[in-house]
Amino acid sequence: MSENSIYGEELHRFFQLWRHCNAMYEEWSRNHGFSCNEILVLTNISENKNCTQKMVSESMRLSKQTVNMILKRFEQDGLVSMEVSEKDKRSKIIHMTEKGRKTAEALISELITLESETVRKVGIDNFRLMNDVQEKYISNFSSNL
Repeated sequence: MSENSIYGEELHRFFQLWRHCNAMYEEWSRNHGFSCNEILVLTNISENKNCTQKMVSESMRLSKQTVNMILKRFEQDGLVSMEVSEKDKRSKIIHMTEKGRKTAEALISELITLESETVRKVGIDNFRLMNDVQEKYISNFSSNL
């Protein structure tokens, strides 16, 4: 078997696992009434005070349009409020409402419990190795862009 064939098989496996992992998080999110991107944005906002749409977009690597749509839904659902930034009138500061804080705390707590239990079953050393290898893959791939 050629080297490229072996790489191709493992790359195929990598992408299958990556898609499966994304689908798992999407299913968990849908079961809680959100999309995976919405959970990511909700988590980001709850962890960062005085953040803007641009900050969320950049840190989550989501398009500004996606973040804007999510924030509009969150605002309609009473999870966040927005106020024009005094420093930059083009930006809006995102604030979690009390409902938003309670929703985020409950969701994040449940998700962290599930993830922690899963990591415990996999083993922290295996999980750390998986992350180290993925980090190395990303670094090497992105250095060639």
